[in-house]
Formats: sequence, structure tokens, C-alpha cells
Amino acid sequence: MRKRVIEESVLFISILKWLFLASCIGAIVGFSTAIFLKLLEYGIGYSKGFGFYFLLLPVAFFLSSFIIKYLAPEA
Repeated sequence: MRKRVIEESVLFISILKWLFLASCIGAIVGFSTAIFLKLLEYGIGYSKGFGFYFLLLPVAFFLSSFIIKYLAPEA
């Protein structure tokens, strides 16, 4: 009887632990997604101020390839 109560207590605590961890991860992911969407909205609004913003794509490609080459050469 005592062994069964201890085993059930351990299982209940384990479930509470995983519920807490899942809630924390969900809150972090939700918060970071909200920040990303706000930054994306800001970036789109900022780029609409320029008439020919698509002409900056080659510059952005060069900049991103330069960053990858020197900061993440294994990529």
C-alpha cells in the first residue's frame, strides 16, 4: 500500500513538472513569435516608404553571403 502511494505521488509530481515546463516553453515561444510579428510589421511598414525598395535586394544578398562566409563558414 505504501509503495503504491509513493509511486503515484512520484508520477503526479512528474506530470506537474512536465506541465510546468510545457507552459513555460509555450509562453516563451508565444512571446518570441509576437515580437517577431511586430518586427516584421515594422519592417514592412518601413520599406513601403521607399518607392523602389526591391532594388536593394542585391545589396542584401551580398551582405548576407558576406556574413555567412565569415561568421558561419560551416553553413
